[in-house]
Amino acid sequence: MSSALTGRLGRHVVLDTLASSAQNLRESLVLVDNAAKGTDCLDFLGISPLRFQFPENAPVRIPLRSDALASFERKRHSSRGARKVLASYYHWPWLSRWVTARVAKPRDENVSYVATRYLESLSIPESHLDSEWRRLEAKTPVILRNMTRNMELLATIIETSISRGCTPVLFEQVHHPALLELQRPIEDTYRLHLQSLIEKFRLSYLNYREDIELDESHFADHLHLGITGKKIFENWFVNEITVSAFVRSADGGACCGS
Repeated sequence: MSSALTGRLGRHVVLDTLASSAQNLRESLVLVDNAAKGTDCLDFLGISPLRFQFPENAPVRIPLRSDALASFERKRHSSRGARKVLASYYHWPWLSRWVTARVAKPRDENVSYVATRYLESLSIPESHLDSEWRRLEAKTPVILRNMTRNMELLATIIETSISRGCTPVLFEQVHHPALLELQRPIEDTYRLHLQSLIEKFRLSYLNYREDIELDESHFADHLHLGITGKKIFENWFVNEITVSAFVRSADGGACCGS
């Protein structure tokens, strides 16, 4: 996406995307705090109710020092002992190759990693699919319980991004229509918290649901877009970035409204 955006705008743009539902916000904060920055820098923060499911003691599986995270934990009287830190690093190999390459080679502008197993439709037994929907539905009380602290983390990520001369932008992660239906009970609470942050920092917020329609045929499985869905979303996403005011103001590092 950095290459597509750079080509359309005619100038080099650094675009960091943090959008994995499996990545807790402590880890996102570490990455924003350590990522290489350029003249034009955009931190795209993917959000959805699932991003706010992780508890306060969620492991940070990235072996990088982060003053921003340390400060966050001090202010809230929480800390992780050396034993817990070392145990967290055990998970490092399971992180995306993109993250590994992005941190290890910050000057490589052409790093590309696509999990091809997600691009073609998978045949999922009905019983397994039902089990997955029940598992995701069971996260609702966990999300509600941890939402306030995770929203505080998101605010710290935004502040850290701005302090490093970047423009933070929120975008809604794509979810299967069935999952959106399951999340209806927490939609109002989620939106209320989110709107508060958007207003406080005058953030730009991209919500694909306002412009494009995706149905189950656009998904390779219950979570990941297939080839057709991926093309639809990426075309929309890059177009939105290209025409938006926050791209034109990114070199100033200031946030602006959508």
